[in-house]
Amino acid sequence: MAATVTPIGQRWNTRKKLVEGLLKLLARQGFIGLSPQAVAQEAGVGVRHIYRLFGGMDDLLMELGASPQFWPASEELLQGYGGDPKDMTPAEQFAAFFKSLAACLRRRPDTLAVLAWENLHRSPYVGLLENARVRAALECFEQMRDDPPEGLDLTAVVAFLGAGAYQLAVWSKSGRLFGGLDLCDDADWGRLEGAVEAMVRGAFAAGCGS
Repeated sequence: MAATVTPIGQRWNTRKKLVEGLLKLLARQGFIGLSPQAVAQEAGVGVRHIYRLFGGMDDLLMELGASPQFWPASEELLQGYGGDPKDMTPAEQFAAFFKSLAACLRRRPDTLAVLAWENLHRSPYVGLLENARVRAALECFEQMRDDPPEGLDLTAVVAFLGAGAYQLAVWSKSGRLFGGLDLCDDADWGRLEGAVEAMVRGAFAAGCGS
């Protein structure tokens, strides 16, 4: 009996269904109870496809993490800079990255829901989703024409601004006010972007003076 060959187009469509199903499932109920069976049911396909097409849940999670539907790739982030990175100072590029990141996340309500669940349940799966975030950020930072000041604690600045971008974007999904700012109002987001620029300029200036 000849082996059954699945057409390439059908395989791709099934992969797409599984990635989209995983995202919808995570957005709705988070990581608790996440299983191949639950993902397959959400996607409307047989659970065997997770193993045939991805080898298991870990690779499926990594596929989701790298999907532009879930997380903005470096190309999208760079497009949000509002100019050519090569014409910007390192401080301008740094501020542009975090402003673009917040804007990209606000366009992804399912991603914001998943980030909210991450705060409630630190599953081992979260680390698989984080890989793509780190990769996209590093690709953007590689566009910096000069190195940051030696006196700048870049790791701490990235952690602080990254956490702010994530959390404020998450809160915007529920229409929350924070610190007197309406996180659903573009004008108030403009104020936040101005604050990011000021903080980055100050951090880089302090690093130069160290």
